[in-house]
Parts: sequence; structure tokens; C-alpha cells
Amino acid sequence: MKKSDIIVKNGKLISDVLIGLDKEIQVAGDELGEFRHQAENFLWSLANEIKSITEEVEKVKQSEENWVNKFIGSNSQSTSNILASFIRERLKAIEKQIPGLQEQLKQVINSISKVQHGASNAHAYLIDGEREAEQALKNHWSGEVIDYYLRKRAESELKQVQYIIKLLREIAPSLMNFEEFLKEYRRKIQDVDKEVRYVRSFTKIATAEDIKYLKKTIDDLEKQHEKFSSAEKQLGYKPIDSYYFDDIINSRNRDCTEFRAMIEKPNKAYLKKIRIWSSDIVNALAFFYSDDTSAIYGTPGDGDSYDFDWHKGEKIKHIFKRVGSVLYAIQFHTDQGRISDWRGGEKGDSYRVLNEYASAIGIHGSFSRQICSIGIITR
Repeated sequence: MKKSDIIVKNGKLISDVLIGLDKEIQVAGDELGEFRHQAENFLWSLANEIKSITEEVEKVKQSEENWVNKFIGSNSQSTSNILASFIRERLKAIEKQIPGLQEQLKQVINSISKVQHGASNAHAYLIDGEREAEQALKNHWSGEVIDYYLRKRAESELKQVQYIIKLLREIAPSLMNFEEFLKEYRRKIQDVDKEVRYVRSFTKIATAEDIKYLKKTIDDLEKQHEKFSSAEKQLGYKPIDSYYFDDIINSRNRDCTEFRAMIEKPNKAYLKKIRIWSSDIVNALAFFYSDDTSAIYGTPGDGDSYDFDWHKGEKIKHIFKRVGSVLYAIQFHTDQGRISDWRGGEKGDSYRVLNEYASAIGIHGSFSRQICSIGIITR
């Protein structure tokens, strides 16, 4: 879209703002992962410290009941002082972890806010881009511009823009809801912090009534954390580029058609050149023969072209490819040691289609608006 000849005024702005939004989403994901890790460690530590306090209180209680039967005086007081000191130290260990957790949560909330802001900016630019694409189509249908290629480009870019607008509108409520969830999480942490400080301030042993509120705030925090995974799923995080390339293209691939391109034709005409059109995917392939015939599969207008000359009698050694819902990238290796450029994008899983034990006589695959799949035909 950055080089669009349809959305001229806003194409670059839309491209830049979507790239920026993608980065903000990645940062938010990283910050969120770090917070979850810290929160789980904190809750584990919190449970252990409270367990230690509870066990120590029980031990002292049993001990004091025995001492009362034998002694009256300082021993009981000394034991109480030791217990009070023990409780304060354990609570101090909890208290020291809270600022770091709060700071990480603050970073998560800030990053989510940046994603919301970026999505809002992207939406505004996309609305302007949508108007440009719609105007280009109006000009075509009114007869002011008669260009089939431009019309198809305008239809394609309008569809892309409208789809991304729909996505941004759908994720906006999820982002707001998740931000509210995180803010509630922050309030639960603040409640625990407040109660820990309160109990630590005692010069005497905290009673069951005193600790009751501390235990309640801890229980509330644990319940909030239990909702974390479901809240994250509701957020429905999926990168913008993944929506665009996987979801849109999957729908286009329902009509993929098989093709076969031979290295040598029955009339002895041989392959002279392979032309690859690519963008973030492999958009089209063309095979040119010595008899001046050619075969094209896919939509050439959707990508930049690259030519790889083919020598008479040359065979395919193997093909490297990156695939997912479509063919994202491709590279040819021949038995003469020649290698084509990598053409396409960075997405997909990498594979090597190997021709090791048989003679390669051609290429087979499938195509729709773009190349869906590719392989080697062997004798």
C-alpha cells in the first residue's frame, strides 16, 4: 500500500501506521508475558510466606498452651515477641516484591493504551484511504478512467482497507475490556500491599481478626489472577499481518486450480525462463519456452517481477519454499549449480522439495489469485 497508485495520499501513511501498530502489539505482548511471569512468581511466594506464618502461629499457640500449665511470666512474652518479629520479616519479604510487580503492570497498561491509540490513528487513516479507493472506482464507472488494471487494483485495495477497518473496530472493545481487567488487577495488588503494611506495623502479635483482611485481599488477588488466561483470550490478540495474509487469503484459496509446467514440451520446445511475481507472497509464476509460448499462473499485477533464465537441458535439483496458507516464498536450485534469488516474504514454514533419485521433468502446483502450492514432477 505504501507504493499504491490508487490510495496515493494515504497509502504510505496507512502502511507506516500499521507497521507501527504491529510493533506496539508486539511490545504489549512482551510486557504482558513478563508481567504474567512475575505475577505467578509473586503469588507462589505469597502463598509460601502465608503458609509459613500460619504454621509458625500454630506452633507458638501449642507451645504457649504447654507453658501456661508450667510457668507464668516472661517466657510467654518472649515467645510472643519472637513470633511478632517472624511475622514482620515474612511480610517484609512480600512487601519488597510488590513495587516491581506494580511497575511491570504499569508498563503493560501503558503498552495496551499505546495499542489503542495506534489502532485509533490507523482507523482514521484507513477511512481516508477507503474514500480514495471508492473515488477511484467511481471514476472508472463514470467513464472518466477506463483502465481494467486500475479498476482491479482499486477493488482489491478497497477490500483490504475495509477488512482492516473491520478488524480494528472489532478489537477496540476487547482492548478496553482487557485494560479494565488489568486496572482491577492493579487494585487487588494495592489492597494486598495496604494490608501487608498494616499488619507489619503491629508491635504485638497480629490476631486472627487482624490477619483476616490480609487473607481476604490475597484470596481476591488469586481469584483475579485465575481470570487472567480467559481475559487474555478475550483480547483475541492476532497480529494485523496475520489476519490479512492468513484469513483473507484462506478465503481466496478455496478455488485453487492445479497446474503443470514441463521443462521440455512434447514438441521438443524447452524452458528458457521462469518469471516470478512476488510481494509478501508469491503472486504468480510464468514459464517461457523456446517456441515463444508461455504459461502464467496467479495474478502478475499483484507483485514485482523477477526473471530466472533456464538453460537447455537443465534440471531442477531442489526447490526451497516457505509455505503456510499460501506459497510465501520460493527459490530454485538447478543441477548446474545455479540458484535463483529468494522471492517472496518472510512468513511461513521453510521446506526443501528434493529431487535426488529421479529425473525432474517439470513443476506442479496450484494457484488462485496467487500461488497456493508447488512441487516437482519426476519421471
